[in-house]
Amino acid sequence: MLLSVSEPDTLPAVEVLNAQVAKSADALASGASGVTPVEVQVLSCALHPNVAVLSLRRFFVPWDRSTMKVLVAEDDRYTREGLVEVLEAEGYRVVPAVDGTDAIRLFREQSPDFVCLDIMMPGHSGYEACRAIRAISADVPIIFISAKAEEFDRLVGFEIGADDFIVKPFSVREVVARVQAVARRCCARQPNVPAEFNMSGLRVIPAELRARRGEDVIELSPRDVRILQLLFENAGRALDRTVIFRHGWGEDYFPNSRTLDQHISQLRKRIEPDPGNPTLIKTVHGVGYRYDPAAA
Repeated sequence: MLLSVSEPDTLPAVEVLNAQVAKSADALASGASGVTPVEVQVLSCALHPNVAVLSLRRFFVPWDRSTMKVLVAEDDRYTREGLVEVLEAEGYRVVPAVDGTDAIRLFREQSPDFVCLDIMMPGHSGYEACRAIRAISADVPIIFISAKAEEFDRLVGFEIGADDFIVKPFSVREVVARVQAVARRCCARQPNVPAEFNMSGLRVIPAELRARRGEDVIELSPRDVRILQLLFENAGRALDRTVIFRHGWGEDYFPNSRTLDQHISQLRKRIEPDPGNPTLIKTVHGVGYRYDPAAA
């Protein structure tokens, strides 16, 4: 299918049509459950002396609606914002709550996959919020993140239903590792987790948020899995940076090539046998990235 517009209108037309295509993909995906192949039409523009020809090329993108949602309840603004930033950087959808009362309300409204609670909060304490959440759901994982480090505090937390306990001050690495451990348990319980797939010797296991190459185990974030799955499902195709960014970060984030390139660079360091000469995630200059099984 070809659409032609006069040259002065080229850029606005490209922007409008791109927006329309993105909305169409969202509309198709919104009714899907689990991971559904959604046919997305991506625009490419070829400029001629008097006419801009916009070609619509089709390919299938696995739409992942199983992105994990985590509720973070913390009354200290800076700690809360820090946790949100760390978890979003790892690919989680974060629902922030300013106190225990807010956490209970948001849990009912948002149905998160797991919960992080401070203990000392106004309104309802973390302990009270935990009890209220456990009355709603006996299965949702709950992590306490608190400065209360005494053994008694931990025991109380575990007795009322907590799955883990992180003591402040905490390191970013510790939070990520413990949340990923909880996320793996969430993945294992979800009915529509993508099946594992093999990328030229790299065995990617979405249910474990891990990849394996031989005896080596590689930890992955939900965002890593989404990006690798997108490349795998479109093997041999050059994927535009915007397509990859939207799939990895979602529609709430403005596409940012620098953010994507930095993430791909870090991902290569973990999954490529030789990160300086990548074979799994190849750069396609001026376009984006490609997974080419024949070249790997």
